[in-house]
Amino acid sequence: MRREGGQKLENNNRNQGSDKKNNRTGVIICLIVALGLFLVFSIMNNQVKNATNKEITYDQFLQLLEDGNVKAVTITSSRLEIIPVTQSNTLYQTTYYTGLITMDTQLVERLEAAGVQFARDTSDSGSSLGYMLLTTLLPILLLWVGLFFVFRAMTKSSGGMMGVGKSTAKMYVQKETGVLFKDVAGQEEAMDSLYELVDFLHNPQKYTAIGARLPKGALLVGPPGTGKTLLAKAVAGEAGVPFFSLSGSDFVEMFVGVGASRVRDLFKQAQQMAPCIIFIDEIDAIGKSRDSRYGGGNDEREQTLNQLLSEMDGFDSSKGLVILGATNRPEVLDHALLRPGRFDRRIIVEKPDLKGRVDILKVHAKDVLMDESVDFDAIALATSGAVGADLANMINEAAIMAVRSGRHAVNQRDLFEAVEVVIAGKEKKDRILGKEEKRVVAYHETGHALVTALQKDAEPVQKITIVPRTMGSLGYVMQVPEEEKYLMSKEEILARIVTLFGGRAAEELVFGSITTGASNDIEKATSLARSMVTQYGMTEKFGLIGLESVENKYLDGRTVLNCGDATEAEIDKEVMKILKECYQKALEYLSGNRDALDKLAEYLIEHETITGKEFMKIFRKVKGLDEPEGDHYDVLVLDIDGTLLNTQKEVTEATRDAIVEAQKRGKTVAVASGRSISGMRRTAANISLEQYGGYIIAYNGTTVLNCKTGECIYNQMISKDLIAPVYEAAKEAKVGILVYNDSKRELVVGTGMDKYIEADARACEVTVREADNFVKEIDFPINKFLLTGEPEYMKEVEKTMQGRFGSRLNVFRSDPHYVELLPKFVDKGIAVEKLMKHLDVKKDKVICVGDSYNDLPMFRQAGLGVAMENAQTEVKEAADFITGSNDEDGIVKVISKFMTPKEEK
Repeated sequence: MRREGGQKLENNNRNQGSDKKNNRTGVIICLIVALGLFLVFSIMNNQVKNATNKEITYDQFLQLLEDGNVKAVTITSSRLEIIPVTQSNTLYQTTYYTGLITMDTQLVERLEAAGVQFARDTSDSGSSLGYMLLTTLLPILLLWVGLFFVFRAMTKSSGGMMGVGKSTAKMYVQKETGVLFKDVAGQEEAMDSLYELVDFLHNPQKYTAIGARLPKGALLVGPPGTGKTLLAKAVAGEAGVPFFSLSGSDFVEMFVGVGASRVRDLFKQAQQMAPCIIFIDEIDAIGKSRDSRYGGGNDEREQTLNQLLSEMDGFDSSKGLVILGATNRPEVLDHALLRPGRFDRRIIVEKPDLKGRVDILKVHAKDVLMDESVDFDAIALATSGAVGADLANMINEAAIMAVRSGRHAVNQRDLFEAVEVVIAGKEKKDRILGKEEKRVVAYHETGHALVTALQKDAEPVQKITIVPRTMGSLGYVMQVPEEEKYLMSKEEILARIVTLFGGRAAEELVFGSITTGASNDIEKATSLARSMVTQYGMTEKFGLIGLESVENKYLDGRTVLNCGDATEAEIDKEVMKILKECYQKALEYLSGNRDALDKLAEYLIEHETITGKEFMKIFRKVKGLDEPEGDHYDVLVLDIDGTLLNTQKEVTEATRDAIVEAQKRGKTVAVASGRSISGMRRTAANISLEQYGGYIIAYNGTTVLNCKTGECIYNQMISKDLIAPVYEAAKEAKVGILVYNDSKRELVVGTGMDKYIEADARACEVTVREADNFVKEIDFPINKFLLTGEPEYMKEVEKTMQGRFGSRLNVFRSDPHYVELLPKFVDKGIAVEKLMKHLDVKKDKVICVGDSYNDLPMFRQAGLGVAMENAQTEVKEAADFITGSNDEDGIVKVISKFMTPKEEK
């Protein structure tokens, strides 16, 4: 439970008293240092004076004068200062002095007769004393003042020069980190565990009522870049209590005992500020095992660890003190540190799965302008094994590429290029391959791709290129799995090894010689084959024995063999056997398909980069394979504009008859559009979707409705944090705001009724109700909301909406009286996915037809993506099949080719 203000004031007073004590100590130290400097200065000054000033008698002065050895004389009130002509030392000037004999009235005449320069010094002893004070004490005083401020500043800093044993932890309060749990994605399980700790600090009575106690500590474990430190910052932002953050390396310095002292000071501060959280990043720097195998024997580090263990045992967790640690080397931590009672929880922060990567991409892309072609699911599939830091870097690289290309939004091509930049580096445009080298690289990469296509257990090809990259590759094949997998079968591993050897096999088959280009392939293949033998138990010779263990799981994955030299030699033989068999299989695949290898390599040499779809088209053409036809497809999804409707915005009679015939044979038809539901119902009725139970996908994929029953299959949310400011701006601009609730066929009105709202309500055939607490009532899925009013007000509100929400919402202006707003990241692909799930059909049973960027997300979910003949170039490249234009009844061609049962053709 949080402390009251009086307790906080008491803590502040205690801290102020401590500061005053530290200041007094600093002043005393400065005085001692200044006094020491003064004494040293005085001693040195006396030594200089003794070396340069020498006392002589008056008679000796007269003798010097007679000898002509006097250069100048200064006459003061009490003595004579004589500068001789002859100097005994060339480094400094010697001066004699003697007492002034007042009875010698002939002194001046003697000096004039000898031709000696002389002068009188009439300054009194008081002024001499002042000069001495000015020249001697003033510099000392200035030095003392300067040292005083320097020492005071140092003592206020972390530990200070005289306080190296003080903790260097940085303290944050409430939301100073600027990070909350909503800013973290892809680590739901870790966030759930940490949220419980935060909730315990806020509401301890809820847990203590049944006897639960606050865990003393939690250790975040995972690979680099997965978000361990980010999660700790989110805890700081959510907790609203003091948060001490430091690294494990901050404890140990060059002085003995400093580490243990800083641990004591840290816990002392934390207990004074409780409830609070201590976060130690890279805790393995001080928590390393005292066992000599892990570099034990460092007395200073062990002393620091012992003090940490003691402090973790000594504090009372009921006061609300929690310790968070983070490491990517849990195997080296001391077992005493990991036992319950110290770190009660071990929270694993693993690399994100497919859904996690999609969520992370959306978090990092929320402030980046994206166009309609962006498909985060496809990017997430292509980045298996990437961590949050990698994905953030990819989004940033894609944004930079868009700016470099002169565009105002990031597209799908930018994102895929960013993936390649992170994986293989940027294109090295200044590296131009010779003609023969280019052929070798082209056949090498084509060999990889062709072997992949010929194996059923291999991942499909996404892209092939022979453009050199900055990370050293002269070309590569990008493969993207069709779905996220957590296990690999023996057949899949062998297929991957065969694919890796496809490049070397192509070189040997075509050129009769081999190059160094396969070095990385051989390394990867050897690693896979060795793992089959030593870790996975996939060979008959060694069976289910574990011969190798992973020593460093989260960093380099280093392994250690658990066997003798003789067994190790047998392991090498078994690995060589697997590799030889796989290489032979790759040679067989390519030699049996030499025609396809040559054709694909020639195409790659000419174009340098080809997509996976282009690769498969050429392969099927060479091998004489056709697209699957007939009853293979059960669902047809098509867009209204550009596909279903011709240039006269009509449905041709041939298209209508084909769609009706397909539905009669049990085929499901869905039409998608950015239009309103009421407008799409009329089109759906025209092609009999209401009669046969077809579907409409409205508002660019935010809503899916059954035309026959009116059932809402899917409705995308617009969050309240977007609606609330829109409502406030609309209210200030004196315009109406409406929200559609399709599940209740209801129109919620946010501001005063006016003629435009009433007209729109009648057009939509929905119930109208005015909401006093508009935002509070928005507890249902929303697919769009509408602002309406007088034109002069609407122009201003449109400008306001675009300026304030342009990066998060799409703003459409259909006429002067209306401004429509839709979520920025609408996705027809998600709508198609929801429809497939509702119909219980698989991806390979679906055809999607489109002609624009908006339709590309549908292609992702379809077993067959069809582009219209007049579609954009990028859409054609992404499609599996190109049909005729809508004026030539292109939909009829698709239905007759792919949706008609074979026996009736």
